[in-house]
This record gives sequence, structure tokens and C-alpha cells, in this order.
Amino acid sequence: MGTYCTCTNAPRENLTQFEFGEKLNLLNEIQTKFGKYHTSEFIPIEEFDKLISTFPDFPELIKEFEEFEQKQSEPIQLREEALLLNTNPQSLRDSHKEENDVIEINEPIKFCGDDDQYSVYNFNINKDYTFTGKGYHITNNFLYYGYIENNKSKGKGLLIDRQGNSVYGDWENGQCTGKGVLKIKNLLEYEGDFVNNIKEGHGIEKYSDGTIYEGDFKDNKKNGKGKCLLSNGEIYEGEFNDDLYEGEGTYKWPSELREYSGHFTKGIIDGKGINKYEDGSIYEGNYKKGIKHGFGIYTWPNGKICKGNWVNNKLHGNAYFEDGDKKYNITFRFGKIISANEVDENIIVKLGIEDIVNKENIPNIEKYACSSCGKLLYNPHKCCKCNKNYCLNCIKVEGDKNKNCNFCGEDKYETNVDLSSDLLNNIKVKCDFCRTELDYKSALEHVHPHQ
Repeated sequence: MGTYCTCTNAPRENLTQFEFGEKLNLLNEIQTKFGKYHTSEFIPIEEFDKLISTFPDFPELIKEFEEFEQKQSEPIQLREEALLLNTNPQSLRDSHKEENDVIEINEPIKFCGDDDQYSVYNFNINKDYTFTGKGYHITNNFLYYGYIENNKSKGKGLLIDRQGNSVYGDWENGQCTGKGVLKIKNLLEYEGDFVNNIKEGHGIEKYSDGTIYEGDFKDNKKNGKGKCLLSNGEIYEGEFNDDLYEGEGTYKWPSELREYSGHFTKGIIDGKGINKYEDGSIYEGNYKKGIKHGFGIYTWPNGKICKGNWVNNKLHGNAYFEDGDKKYNITFRFGKIISANEVDENIIVKLGIEDIVNKENIPNIEKYACSSCGKLLYNPHKCCKCNKNYCLNCIKVEGDKNKNCNFCGEDKYETNVDLSSDLLNNIKVKCDFCRTELDYKSALEHVHPHQ
């Protein structure tokens, strides 16, 4: 039917035409299904072909769609069947009408409404006077070629808009649902799953700049797990949320031989992660908006290690440094060394209650502080008179002599068995310098760096 129409290849003179009165009745019956239109008419094939030719890249997109359709093994349609069997289309139409109540329409029908809005259908109709089968639907805004049922797209179909954007694939109730291919001209191509015209499920998205994404989609955006190969060769693989890197993932810079694995927030490195550099250096720690911020451990290729807090990509505050057998406590101020002292490992480190890592689960945490030094109780003893708790070392003077209680002056103490058991069962601490996590028993013997 015309230059592009594939509804028939049979000679037009062999097709039985409707009489004028029958056409008019048919139009009236069909138009009752479209209350929004004022008029309806059969239009010449030439006008129909002209409408088709106004859509960009139509021949190429039709060819791609038909190749897609062929792969899906779509069943043979009425007109194609007529050609294969060398049967007169009218007689075949009559037999189908008896079986399926389908009336074959040989000319496109145009409906017109308000503001020059039109809708052209080139399909057969069923007994309910709704369009069915394979054909064309053209409006002011789009062209649809494919299968339809009860006036809505169903089966395989191709949709093209005036800008040349297109989508073809499986349709249900007028919307693309199932496998399909979406093309946004000069921007991207998507091939994958759809639900009600929305990218939903698994798919591959290719951008005009060479960027490729393969993974999960939800609500028309990258959501879930996926892999993105950027046009500059960089690679991200991990979790996505609303088209952005979000959650756990790995980013690689092949040109720099650098790799980061860890947490992302709104497309930016943020949270805990590990950065491996070209020279073999490794940073493991916290990031904020793409830069080192918080506690982190930096390891050099020669084995040197620095553990400390970072502020805006610079060491700041207390840090612990290892260089072979030597260990140092270093104080930084925004990257500059303020002081450095070699560690005496013969002195036991006393940790404070602020170093307890599970303190949010412990009520009345102040009970674990020594009444003398204020640090975490070590071998807790309580005053026999006022029950205040002290570290054993804080109440000893020399030999068997004890210091007097700071509160009541008593010099007699006894082991606080209940508190010792409580500390052993509940407390976990982390050394502020070496960041080693310890249970209470290990903390009693901790001789790592100190101030």
C-alpha cells in the first residue's frame, strides 16, 4: 500500500471495494469508539504515504524493526498468508471473517479533532469495529507500525516521534512491555526490559560519546547493580541509585593504574574505602566528598605505615607512624608535623572511656572511669568505705601501702569483682593511635604507642 506500507503487495484492482454507503456506515460505527474526534474519512494512499515520509529515518527504523520481529518468530499475517497461498485476498478475507469476524480495510481512515489534531489508522477491524492486526497508526506526534488489538498496541511494534526518536519491541495495552530497543537520536540507545514504557529490569545503554552501561534499571533510571565503561576508559562496577554511583562499588583509572573500592554517595567517593595507587601505595580509611577525611591508614611501597586522622586530605591531630622497627607518635596540624616522639613500648597504654567502641549499648558508662586518673578502669578496686572505684595502680604507693581515697580519706580497698566481670564481658576498646580493636583483657596489656 504505497511506497512504505507493507500491509499488502497484491494488485489493487483485485481487491473488492466497499460501496459508498457501506463505507459511510463503517466510518460511523468506528467513530463511535473515538468520541474525541469530530470527523472521519478514508484518505488516498498518496496522502498516507506522504504522512509516513515526514518521520525521520523511517525506512532504516522499519528495516531494524522487521529484523527484530523476524528473530522473535512472529506468526504470518492475513495478507502475507494470501500471497504465500496465491489465494484471492477477498475470498481469504471472507473465510477469516467467518472464523474471526475480521473485516479487511483497504484504505487508511483519518480522524480529525480539535486544534488540527488527527489520527490515521491503517488496520483491519473486528466485529466490535475496533482496529486489529498489523498496520499503521499515525498522529501529529508519532507513527506506530506493528500489531494492535482493540485500538491499542499489542504484540511487536515500532514507535517513531517527530524528532526521530524510536522504540520497538513488545507491546501490551498500548505500552512497551517486555523486550525492546529505545533510541534517543544523537544521545543514546537502550536495549533491554520495559514495563509500561519504563526501562525496568536488565538492559544495556550505549551513549553517543562511547559510554556503555550494562545492569539493572528501575523507574527509567540505573538502579541496582551494574557496570559502566566510560568513554575515557575509566570503569565503575557496583551499586547505582537514580543514575548515580551509590553504595558499594569499584572505580578504576586504567591510565593511572589506580583503583578505589568502597562506598559512594550520589556519584562521589564518600565513606570507607581502599585506594590503591600506581606506585604501590595504599590508603584505607574514610572519605568525605571525594577526599580523605576521618581516620585512615596510609601504607607506602617500602612498608612505612601512618595511622591517623585526616581533615580535607591532610593529616591532622595525633598519628602513629611505623618505619621498620621504629615507632613514633606524631602530632600534625593540617599536614605539618608539630611534634614527633619515639614510642616507649615498655609503658602500658591507658585508654579512656571515650575509646570504648560499643558505648552506645552501655548505660551509665561513667562507672567505668577511674576516680583518680579518669581513664578506663584497669584492675578495678573499690574503696571499702564509699565504694568509689580506682585502678589498682592508682591506689598503690609502694609495697602494701595505699593512697587515701580522694572522697572519704579511707586507705582500705578491695577488688570489685562484679565490675571486673562486667568489663571483661562487655567492653571493647580501640587504641586512638594504632586503631587496634581490643577486648578488655587485651587492653590491660596493651603497650602500643602512647602520648
